[in-house]
Amino acid sequence: MRRRLLWLAVSTGVLLFVGWAWLAPSLGGGGGEVLVMASARGAESLPGGSLDLHSRAGGWSTLTTLGRASVPAAPATRNLTSIRVALGDYDSVRVGDQVLAANLKVSGGALEPLLLAVADGHPVAVYAGDAQVNLGLGELSGRFQLLPDFDLLDQAGRPLTRGDLAGRQAVVAAFHTTCRETCPLYTGLLFQLRRKLPAAVGLYEVSTDPANDSIAALQAYAQVTGLDWTLLTGDASRLEAFWTPLGVQLSGAQSHTDFIGVVDAHGYLLETWTGVPDVGGSLPAPLLRLLDPEGRRELQHPQGWGPAQVLDAVRAAGLSQGSQAEGGRAPAFTAPTLDGRDFSLASAAGSPVLVNFWATYCEPCKREMPLIESVARSNPMLKVVLVDERDDKGRARSFVRQLGLSSTVVLDPDGQIGGVYSVASYPVTVFIRADGTIEGRYIGETNQQVLSDHVGVITTR
Repeated sequence: MRRRLLWLAVSTGVLLFVGWAWLAPSLGGGGGEVLVMASARGAESLPGGSLDLHSRAGGWSTLTTLGRASVPAAPATRNLTSIRVALGDYDSVRVGDQVLAANLKVSGGALEPLLLAVADGHPVAVYAGDAQVNLGLGELSGRFQLLPDFDLLDQAGRPLTRGDLAGRQAVVAAFHTTCRETCPLYTGLLFQLRRKLPAAVGLYEVSTDPANDSIAALQAYAQVTGLDWTLLTGDASRLEAFWTPLGVQLSGAQSHTDFIGVVDAHGYLLETWTGVPDVGGSLPAPLLRLLDPEGRRELQHPQGWGPAQVLDAVRAAGLSQGSQAEGGRAPAFTAPTLDGRDFSLASAAGSPVLVNFWATYCEPCKREMPLIESVARSNPMLKVVLVDERDDKGRARSFVRQLGLSSTVVLDPDGQIGGVYSVASYPVTVFIRADGTIEGRYIGETNQQVLSDHVGVITTR
């Protein structure tokens, strides 16, 4: 069973940027423009200090000095400065003496937002780019669950805390070494993920059985299965402190609780699953030998999710923008439209379809809508469906009226449609061929070239 946490469900309207008129210089000439903002979980104050960027090519460069500023609670933001920056990739931001990892890409002709997350009077995280800033505002406004603080031991007896995961994406799964049903399937799932994920993504299996899972038991499990990632255990109080906030109960030799989740580099759980994963009906021999009859039955009767879904969530946690090849049939859905009718994707069978996932607070969504409408008018055979995610109907109606949209607008207040399409940030545009298969999808704000390329493919008979 998939359990999608509230992906970017910021409930009040947010403009990630102010209008171009707020920016002092134009984007012509050398360099690009970076808009520096701040937000926090609750009202905060950010002391002044030097603002510096670091690149591998050029080292540290001082951009400006920030004055002391009040910082609002998310999803509201405070614009601190807009400044021209040399083109290139930047991996760190320094505010005063606080150095934070970043992934800022500055290109000519584009406005790059940079969000400083503030806590206890100083910046604690940086989000760069439209998608990351949207994610950051969702995290700061409490729409995601922070991984609990923990102090556990790995199979070598070394301590590991949440701080050790800072700046690193991770996949975290529940297990215990005496489980003979689902746990070996989860270990098999991690073997498949290990082959496909970058080494920088951490894999962790955390025990739910303090009575039996000693360090020696973890070592034996690793040796028997041949795994090379981190296993964690602790006493009952430490494991309970880790698992209880995540809704997982401690287990024993005859019981188990299923859980796997994707954690982003800021320590937030973005998506979780429970139940029996689809590992393709087979396991490495050492894991297969661990299964009892019920475990072997579960191996052949998965519950509709597996490594592909977890990989999608890990990629989404990185929030890379760009086109992704797809394939497979587009998931069916039926939902109410803004004007009170019901819309079913099946009603568009035989026609190419563009499905755009958006939200009223998403400024890139607002910018790309007129272009999508223009493309629709130029391609009469193309069906356009605009799916408003986790929004208030009144705000959606105002948004549509303001932009003069004429395409079908579907309401997805609880994010179920976005969930089956693995939407992790807004906007996301999915291109569906006339035969119902997905040609591709684009994460982030589209442009004329992107739309022309994809629409050209799906409208060519």
